[in-house]
This record gives sequence, C-alpha cells and structure tokens, in this order.
Amino acid sequence: MRHRHDQDLSVLRHRKSVSCRSRGSITVEAALCLPLFFFAAMLLMLLLEMAAIKVRVRAAAQYAAQQSAALQITSPALLSKNRLQADLTEAFKPGRLTETLLVGGSGGIKVDQSEMNPLTGIGYVRWSYRVHIPFPAFGSHVGTYEGELKYKAWNGYHGGTAITEKEEMVYVAENGIVYHKNPACTHLALSITPVSVHNLSTYRNAHGGKYHVCEKCGGAIPPSGVVFITKEGDRWHTDRHCSGLKRTVEKIPISQVGGRGPCSKCSQ
Repeated sequence: MRHRHDQDLSVLRHRKSVSCRSRGSITVEAALCLPLFFFAAMLLMLLLEMAAIKVRVRAAAQYAAQQSAALQITSPALLSKNRLQADLTEAFKPGRLTETLLVGGSGGIKVDQSEMNPLTGIGYVRWSYRVHIPFPAFGSHVGTYEGELKYKAWNGYHGGTAITEKEEMVYVAENGIVYHKNPACTHLALSITPVSVHNLSTYRNAHGGKYHVCEKCGGAIPPSGVVFITKEGDRWHTDRHCSGLKRTVEKIPISQVGGRGPCSKCSQ
C-alpha cells in the first residue's frame, strides 16, 4: 500500500514539473514574438507613409505644372524654376511622420531638372527627393526617389479665331517643330536608328540633348548590345516595338501651329 502511495506522489511531481516547464516555454515564445510583431507593424507603417509621400509629391507637382502652364500667357515659353519650386512646396501637404522621413522637409523636393521646349510649348516637371528610413536595429537608410510629368503651355483664348469648317487643318507631331499638310508625309514617321550601346554617349538628338534610358522598355541590355534611338526623341530603347517609339500625330487648325514652321517636304 505504501509502495503505491509513493508511486502516486512521483507521478504528481512529474506532472507538476511538466506543467511548470510548459508555462515557462510560452512566456519565452511571447517574449520573442512581441518585438517581431512591433517591428513588422513599424515596417508596414513606414511603407504606407512612403507611398503617401509619393502620391502627395506628384499631386503637388501637378499643381505646380498647372500654375506654370497658366503663366505662359504672360511669359511665353519661359519656365521659372524658382516659381515652380515655390508652387510645389506650397501645394505639398506634409504630415507629422512625413516631415520626419523626408530629408529637408517639403523644401527637400527639388525641381532643378525641369525644362520647357520654347518651340513647342511642351514642359517637363522633374522632381527628386530623399527619404530617411530609420531602422533601430540595423541603422538607417536614405533612398532617393524621382518622378516626371509633361504638360502643355496654355496660351489663353484668342477671340475671333474660332475654328470653322473652312479653316485649313494641318498635322503636328508631339514635340515636333514643324507642321505638315499631308498626314502621310514621311517626315511624320519616326526615323529609328539602331546603335551600339557602347557608343551611345556620342550621339545627340535634334535638340542637341543626350539620350536616357526608356522608362517603358529600358533596363537589361540585349546580348547584341544594340539599342534604338530617334533623332527627335531623348530616350534609348531596348525593344524595337516599344510604345515609346510610336509618334502621336495631332490634327489642328493652322491658326494654332504657334511657332512651328512648315514642313520642307509637304507644306510648300
């Protein structure tokens, strides 16, 4: 009888020992998981705020572009980068976390690379900014982000120049400097030239500018090392059928050609 009693006590002690060990393991797991949970939550919050910054910057750039387009009625084909910078900064709506992450705050958004073509009235707002991403356990990281949008200068409404059916219509290409009377004019077709990527830095477009990688097809250089450029464009392409190599042609009344001259082939 005493032997059985001793066995029952031994089993009881064993169960108590197992129970204590189980409670201890749950506490250790909770202590390990809690920091990981907070780290994941902080990382998600940072990613959401970075996406919000991107949206806010683009919205502010669109506002600045609209203001610049409206100014063209008093200062044709003149781009004031200082005014563009001021309008973008004014329109940017930062939050408390945004001011912490954005290096230099709203004043850290730069538009130095913006430009306007005085012949076509086509402007480009190009912006860049840096984001400081803090990681308490791994230090910090600063990333640079860029963006671009295109706009057309607004030259106002000119009374007495309403379009009529008798007014001559002509054809202009996007960013083109001449107008065409014949929509089938060969000068309206892009002249695509294959070149070696190693000699790309020696080529210049019709405006004397360098070529930059196409945002649509650029990236990996083909094994042949051959890329495609056009005389009128400012991008090099890895895909011969890239949509960036297709020209947009617009039909407009001849009274709206602006500073464009006639095509030497079809408008004489």
